[in-house]
Amino acid sequence: MKSTTRKHAKRIRELLDAVDVNRIEQGVELALSMQDPALIAELLSGCTIDLDGNLLFNKRFTDLSARDRWGPEPDPVRQGALTVAVLELAGRGGYSEIPLLLTRLFIDRQNIPHFPDVIGLFTALETLQLPYMHIETLPDAFATLSRLHTLVLKGNRLSALPGSLLRPGLHTLVLERNQFTMIPSDLQKISTLKTLVLTQNQLTTLPDLCGLTQLVGLGLANNRLAAFPDFVRNMPALRWLDVRDNPLRTLPRDLGSLKGLATLWLDDAQLIENPWIGDALPNTRILQQSGTSPIAKAP
Repeated sequence: MKSTTRKHAKRIRELLDAVDVNRIEQGVELALSMQDPALIAELLSGCTIDLDGNLLFNKRFTDLSARDRWGPEPDPVRQGALTVAVLELAGRGGYSEIPLLLTRLFIDRQNIPHFPDVIGLFTALETLQLPYMHIETLPDAFATLSRLHTLVLKGNRLSALPGSLLRPGLHTLVLERNQFTMIPSDLQKISTLKTLVLTQNQLTTLPDLCGLTQLVGLGLANNRLAAFPDFVRNMPALRWLDVRDNPLRTLPRDLGSLKGLATLWLDDAQLIENPWIGDALPNTRILQQSGTSPIAKAP
């Protein structure tokens, strides 16, 4: 590496190691402006990169599993900035092996309110897990992630989804512990969806999602649903359903038409109001609260 490049590389490392988020962003801009894949490769060698399909971040960047578990908690804002830095360097730095081969990406407990559109360059992604990231918005760049089948967004601040996600491809979508007050009817365009978790949001009603004919699992617990969603009764593939801790009390009598339903979670009040449920679903485990203890069938 030429002396000028080495000088710049040293400066870039200093910026990336800074506490100030603006300096980290400056480091990324400087690195990308040099248009030197070899430099990017050297910078990323500070990360743990498995080109067979996993991207982990070491202490310099954001691998929370690598930090001393008894040490101080990392600054989630700085950690988030460093994560974005790595994604930008890997995605836009000319070191093409990473975005073309990365199939699974897991990042958690950082602060990235507006997730960057560079994620759209990682076109090989099949599984993307971003729990507890303070995410408020997702980019339309998800449109390029045609191989993505599992998306976990638990514990964020989302209240809407980009239209680019509302298409066939996903098998699992976890939106637990967000800030959704409504779900778009276009969600049923994800006709391949098998698991949908909407637990712990602020939903008062749901649109007709009858297009989700392949749905196997549906989590609706801890919302504000006052009525049982009609479309659920027309989901022949449904294997498990969780409606605990909602204002809804009366369950539809024709729930017994779900012959394949293996597990149903109900709360105490729902069980009291619907003592017939055990007879209607004789082959279904009816679980209560924690979801760990079977409830005896009503006599």
